[in-house]
Amino acid sequence: MGTPLALYAFGGAHEKRAATKMANALITSGILTQLVKMATGRRRPNQSNGIGHFEGPGSDFESFPSGHTSAAFAMATVLGSEYPRYKVPLFALATAVAASRVFQNKHFPSDVVVGAGIGLLAGNQAVRGGPNLLGFRF
Repeated sequence: MGTPLALYAFGGAHEKRAATKMANALITSGILTQLVKMATGRRRPNQSNGIGHFEGPGSDFESFPSGHTSAAFAMATVLGSEYPRYKVPLFALATAVAASRVFQNKHFPSDVVVGAGIGLLAGNQAVRGGPNLLGFRF
């Protein structure tokens, strides 16, 4: 949440609009990501010898989906909409975040693919100006 807070605090009207959309997207993607993590309970690759079993609700395993990836794609979606000139590098950076999670053995590829999908959905919802999952419209 540091990026939207800084944009809001130090930016003009356009930056404040982008910041509120980013906050909306990050709240939505964070809630969705945590709900799926709690429901699925997937072990991380470094906890499971590379076997991605889902343990189900009540387990302490939180690999699926990737929260870093969902946040990166949510922010890239909003910022790419507000600053179209930077859309390609923003999505390249979000993709690099996703790849780093796999290469660091923190996530399976499917974890980051679903995380990216959640981020895209949350970002697009915020760009359209809809309420987040808590019902707040920023």
